[in-house]
Amino acid sequence: MIQKDLIQRLIQDISRFAVKMMGLKGEEALEAINESLFDDLKIDSDYLSGLTPENVLEKLHKDKGFNVHQIEYIAEILAKKGEVLIDLNQIESGRNAIQKALVLFDFVDQKEQTYSIERQTKIQKVKQLIKK
Repeated sequence: MIQKDLIQRLIQDISRFAVKMMGLKGEEALEAINESLFDDLKIDSDYLSGLTPENVLEKLHKDKGFNVHQIEYIAEILAKKGEVLIDLNQIESGRNAIQKALVLFDFVDQKEQTYSIERQTKIQKVKQLIKK
């Protein structure tokens, strides 16, 4: 029951994030992303930015104790943040965020017992952004 409640709350958070991001671009979008990270997961954007693709999973999963569903939410936020940063011509920061998102999506994909076409689509989109 607790697992189901957590999943429902995360779905609501993801939905709220998607609505918040609609029509936002540039600095407004970055501000909304940072607010969502803090409001929904109590993560400071600077903390997340300071992580590397090599240690992001360890820090979030093992040190912070986030579960698979929360990590997937963070991956979605990082992927969106990477897109926004690239649009703002902050290429290196954007690629870094996207690489972290890919690490997290790969982890979720390995741990989840159900196949998700939506997740696979997001993973492919993130991989394409890295190649740009």
